Amino acid sequence: MPKRPETPYEHLHHGFRWKVPQRFNIADVCCARWARETPDATAVFYEHENGQTLHCSYESLQAQANRLSHALQRMGVGRGDRVAIVMPQRIETAVAHIAIYQLGAVAMPLSMLFGPDALAYRLQHSDAHLALVDESAIANLPTVPGCAPWWPWAPRRGKAMRIGPPCWRGSLRSSPARSLTLTMPPCSSTPAAPPARPRAL
Repeated sequence: MPKRPETPYEHLHHGFRWKVPQRFNIADVCCARWARETPDATAVFYEHENGQTLHCSYESLQAQANRLSHALQRMGVGRGDRVAIVMPQRIETAVAHIAIYQLGAVAMPLSMLFGPDALAYRLQHSDAHLALVDESAIANLPTVPGCAPWWPWAPRRGKAMRIGPPCWRGSLRSSPARSLTLTMPPCSSTPAAPPARPRAL
């Protein structure tokens, strides 16, 4: 029986390969590249439930992330370390993600709804190096037995935190906004399988 010719989709599917670079850091493609090329473009638009709105440009997001990356480096965070993020969705959360990615570390977002037991389980079993914590979640952290060191992140309230490591304000103030060399972990050399054709139901 003669083999039927490939359909255009089958030809595309069989020839598909992911273009995986030899080394890659997601912080570069999500922020650093845009900060270089379109620094004034809006990276994050934030609207609070009270109606307050804020725009954060790529240039500002990158500068804030650089400061936090330098501060995290001083606290011993490096490639492969897990850093928990216990924060709501706001600009500082985006800053935290980019700062962690730049170091080759692993961002581990945790729900603001988690209580002490749920936080303790995740922090202990993930072997988190430290946790960046929103001021509204601080109450759940001191009661976590043997949890990772945590760093209060409370930019909106302006209150110096006396619990745990030093408040972020002093650490960021002494951290440069200059860029740092991105950690570029090698990507897997094994090509990922192409996406399967969706089945009709």
